[in-house]
Amino acid sequence: MIGSDLEYLMSSLPHLSFQNSEEEKRSTLDVLYRYEGDAQRHISPLDILDNEARKVLSDKAFEDFRQIDLSRIHHSVFQNHSSRVVADFSKSMLQHKQELSAWRDPNIEKKSSRSELVSYLKDKNPLQREEYLLDLQWQILDDLSSGHFTDFDALVIYKLKLSLLIRWWSFDTRRGYDKFIEITTTH
Repeated sequence: MIGSDLEYLMSSLPHLSFQNSEEEKRSTLDVLYRYEGDAQRHISPLDILDNEARKVLSDKAFEDFRQIDLSRIHHSVFQNHSSRVVADFSKSMLQHKQELSAWRDPNIEKKSSRSELVSYLKDKNPLQREEYLLDLQWQILDDLSSGHFTDFDALVIYKLKLSLLIRWWSFDTRRGYDKFIEITTTH
């Protein structure tokens, strides 16, 4: 398909592991920012990845890659994607989104153990819920990565995993607590 250029890109990207440590965050982001020569970090890590992918993908493949976004991955365009990895991940995310929506909807009769996902989340605080959902998505991507090392799907999985890490690394305990206090005291 794309050959050695994609293989080179994949092998030069920083290794991603599901960790929320300052060391992991710094080492991953430092490598990505070196690609751009952006010491001030004005560009997002996902834009850097897009810029590097543009160099090795065809115009059509790049446009497909650029549109993949964690916040929209459950949309039908991704469920019907030509990439089995994208389609399967999209369907999984839609299923989880529907389970969570049904659980949160006060008009739907609750069953004691509607799903394994809901059973686990019901006794957790919001931060624990978010971290669990991120971990669950990471595990799904790990399962889908089998057999994909330097192809388009491997690059997509990398982008989605990087998106998960960026989301996790953005959590700010102090800001979250302040928002919680604001919400609970105004209602």
